[in-house]
Amino acid sequence: MLARIFRTWTGTLGTNTPIVATMSDPLETGMVQSLARPGGYLTGVSEDAGIEIWGKRLQLLKEAVPSMATLAYVGVQLARMGATRQAVESAARRLGLSVIGVSVEEPSPAEYRRLSAALVEQTPDTIAVTNGFGAGIVQLATKQRLPAIYTTRAYVDFGGLMAYGSDRAETARQIANDVHQIFGGIKPGDTPIYQPTKFELVMNLRTAKALGLTLPQSLLAFADEVIE
Repeated sequence: MLARIFRTWTGTLGTNTPIVATMSDPLETGMVQSLARPGGYLTGVSEDAGIEIWGKRLQLLKEAVPSMATLAYVGVQLARMGATRQAVESAARRLGLSVIGVSVEEPSPAEYRRLSAALVEQTPDTIAVTNGFGAGIVQLATKQRLPAIYTTRAYVDFGGLMAYGSDRAETARQIANDVHQIFGGIKPGDTPIYQPTKFELVMNLRTAKALGLTLPQSLLAFADEVIE
């Protein structure tokens, strides 16, 4: 579906319009066929740093909530995210957790209500949020008092507990570099889509206190930013 939306959008711009974008997972969604040579008129940065990052995210969540035994991971159209599902479930089992996947069709009010009902029924201890959601997922987690880890710091700014993902400064530099190369005459389709190598952990101490969590000092010391 995302690939179809992208094709419709690019069609309105014109087929020769270069696009430098920040994307969640351009291979999985079918936006490009290769990160090394995306082809067409699209390039930029993939926020998906490889499926192994989910092991680190769940490890950090476990440090924040040592008592967690059941994890729910939520996503938009999880059926299309086979590699992500496998990575999350494998990482959860390595940590000795029971794991549940809950999917929505789109980040709409009706689907958020359905997701909320599913989480009430499943009663997980924590949730891991994959890509595709808006700020509504933070409101849902807050209402259900569920500690959650997210893929980007924007969710923490909205009030989410914690996020581990690509460093914003590195992403901005790479986007600027891509634009510079395109202005220099290099085709977007010949410019590799960049995968981040630097990551940041951002935590919201206000949210932790609201959830009744006492975050370990070792975790707070590891964080790149703590919102108080």
